[in-house]
Amino acid sequence: MSTYNNFTAAIPLADYSVENWEALVRDGVSAEVTNFNEVEMRMLRNAHMGTSHVLKSYIDQVLNGAINHYNGALSTAYTKIVALEAQVTHL
Repeated sequence: MSTYNNFTAAIPLADYSVENWEALVRDGVSAEVTNFNEVEMRMLRNAHMGTSHVLKSYIDQVLNGAINHYNGALSTAYTKIVALEAQVTHL
C-alpha cells in the first residue's frame, strides 16, 4: 500500500528585487508633478496594486497546487475503496 504524502507548497514568491520594486512604485510618477500629496498617493497606489497582484498570483498558485494534490489523493482513495468493496462482495 502506498503512503500518503502531505502537500507542501514549493512555489517561490515572485522575484522582486529592489530595482523591480522601485520601478513598480515609481511607475507613472513624473518629475513634473510637484504636488507631494499626488506623488505620495500614486506611489502608494502602485505599491498596493503591485503587492496585491503578486500575493493574489502566489495564493492562486498554492491553492491550485493543493487542489490538484488533494484531488489526486481522493481519486487514489476512491479507487482503493472500490477495490475493497469488490473484495468484500466477493467474500
